[in-house]
Amino acid sequence: VLRASRDAALALAERIARDDHYVLYQEPELDIVTYFTGSSMSTIDERSASILHEGMRTRTLYLSTLRVTTAAMTARHPGIEPDNEGTRILRSVLMKPEEQLYVDQLYADLTQLATRP
Repeated sequence: VLRASRDAALALAERIARDDHYVLYQEPELDIVTYFTGSSMSTIDERSASILHEGMRTRTLYLSTLRVTTAAMTARHPGIEPDNEGTRILRSVLMKPEEQLYVDQLYADLTQLATRP
């Protein structure tokens, strides 16, 4: 079960890493993928909240957010403008083996949400 969940997380992370809209916060260690969109902490926070809300409202996406500190964000991503005291990033937990079957759809839905005005 854990292997299938980790494989699903790695597959989603791979798609996000090649994407122009999202940035991986860090490589997944198990079944959790963390990512964001934006170039400043305030924008990342706003976009994460919007994508979470719209994803849960209009699609069958089960997303959550993770609050990260300014120090943690700028240590991993020094190009991010630290204009906020911490920020929320997106978090996908792929804890069921069958989620391997839905990685492509999850990624497609996330991409649509990222490209919304």
